[in-house]
Amino acid sequence: QAALTATELVCRRGDRLLWGPLNLAVTPGHALHLAGPNGIGKTSLLRIMAGLLRPFAGQVERAGRCALLDGAPALGEQQPLGEALSFWQQRQDKIREGG
Repeated sequence: QAALTATELVCRRGDRLLWGPLNLAVTPGHALHLAGPNGIGKTSLLRIMAGLLRPFAGQVERAGRCALLDGAPALGEQQPLGEALSFWQQRQDKIREGG
């Protein structure tokens, strides 16, 4: 079962404290919804939780693996992250084309 836990997480960009300390747990069968104005650190939180960005303070614990409903891994283990997430760019291209 996949789970994410953040303990005393703090995000800072340069001299600017974006948020923190933050504690949260996303357990199996639950989801996290982020909303708020631009520039408050939503993407930074997602990047920290995914292990793509280091927090200024605190820690993230990950358990299990994320998979699609058919059981296939959501991200291929041997696939570069940029390639694995390219569907977002493809979707944006379709939106721009009116599709």
